Amino acid sequence: MSVDDNFHFADNYYLKKMLGEQNKPVLLTYFRVLLVQFVLCAVCVYAGFYLYHTVIASEGVKYHFMAYQSGSLWGIYFLYQVFISMLIWIYVRKYIKKRMLGHWMDSFFQGIEQNPASIVLTEKNGHIQYANRKFLELSGCRPEEVYMENAGMLRSGQRFDAGYNKRRELINDGEARPVEFHDGNGELRRIFASISPIFDNKGGLLQYLGIQGDTSERRRLQTELEKQATTDYLTKLYNRRSFFNKLEVEIARSKRSGNAFSLIMIDIDYFKNINVGYGHRAGDFVLQDLANILKKNSRIEDICAWFGGEEFIMILPETLLDPAKILVDRLKDQVEAQEVCYENHTIRYTLSIGITQWDGDEDPEKTIARADANLYQAKQGGRNRIIAL
Repeated sequence: MSVDDNFHFADNYYLKKMLGEQNKPVLLTYFRVLLVQFVLCAVCVYAGFYLYHTVIASEGVKYHFMAYQSGSLWGIYFLYQVFISMLIWIYVRKYIKKRMLGHWMDSFFQGIEQNPASIVLTEKNGHIQYANRKFLELSGCRPEEVYMENAGMLRSGQRFDAGYNKRRELINDGEARPVEFHDGNGELRRIFASISPIFDNKGGLLQYLGIQGDTSERRRLQTELEKQATTDYLTKLYNRRSFFNKLEVEIARSKRSGNAFSLIMIDIDYFKNINVGYGHRAGDFVLQDLANILKKNSRIEDICAWFGGEEFIMILPETLLDPAKILVDRLKDQVEAQEVCYENHTIRYTLSIGITQWDGDEDPEKTIARADANLYQAKQGGRNRIIAL
């Protein structure tokens, strides 16, 4: 592709400005040289005509032709120098234009190559003509593996999902859309992709430019922040705030389906004695142990949360009081039978549990208060027991 034939400086303000800045010192030097040439030629022409008149005055017409010819030659020489200077200026300007454009294109290419976004240039049929470093990193391919290959194909043999393959939709609306794909290492990546058509000066379609921003790390951080906001850092269960959000969702679902759910309050017996006798780190270890037991013994749809201190709370969706009591009784027996080993110490603990069933018309705070009252009754009755009312 010829730079002069296919690139128009008049269409680009920045290139025109750069070309003007490059031309200023050369143009100034050129006019200085031209001025010197003009002065010299003027002196020569003046000398020629002075000679012409002097010869005629002193010698008569004998040397008339020779003097006239000398002055004319100096005049022609002056015009010749002006013509040569113009040719030199045209050549120098063209040279500056090519050099400046080459330097600008090299800087522009390096900017694309080093860009943190994934950039790919394809033919009209989607075959890759150029892919920058980030695209190769995401796809896990080498340059020779992607050249003239379809932009949707990765080395792993998998294609981008349907959102990417619908290139026409991306081109028409010009919006960046989320796309998920597996990179060369098989890792799931999430990017935002947009595809723009490139036209020539006559409006004909030349190529497509695809730009993809990798948001995998940002999404991972967002997921981690959401997890921290909804999960207790010690037990890795839902925190109190998240529990109430889940409770609202479960109440709405229960109202739609007409199925009741059970609410369970769990408290570790004599937990203060564990902290005093073995230290607070031992108490944290016991909390983590119980949290793991709750997760292992609950169903996928069950909701387990740390409620504060040594108290835990559970929601058993679509579960009546009697089936909930059977599940919790099995959980209590498992905890009672086990021994927890912490730094050469053997710790045993038991649970007091209160269970209730949500009435479809009551305030959820009342349901929680009733479960808490059942828990208090279990403690007052000697601990290590279940009260279900």
